[in-house]
Amino acid sequence: MLVMQNTTTTDKVLLEVSTKPLPNKLKDNEVLIRVEASPINPSDVAALLAFGDPATCVTTTENGNVTATLEVPAKFRPAMRGRVAAGVPCGNEGYLFCKMTLKLET
Repeated sequence: MLVMQNTTTTDKVLLEVSTKPLPNKLKDNEVLIRVEASPINPSDVAALLAFGDPATCVTTTENGNVTATLEVPAKFRPAMRGRVAAGVPCGNEGYLFCKMTLKLET
């Protein structure tokens, strides 16, 4: 499944789209669905960019994983201290292809 994650360093924001393995086995009350497309909620854009300057965006591809790197202007870096090195799934769901747990009532 494809996963989008945001990681912040002391002076950059990294947005990575990478492939993660699908779960091998689901519980009895779980189903796996495939989401073909999902819009980005405008309220998630601030969390995605996390003070990164889009004008500085550089993309790289390694082993099929795409990373966008944005520089964080010096004046915003103190606000980012709590997020440094914390990889955060993007959006409310965090996954482009996601696993959803359904409670089955009997």
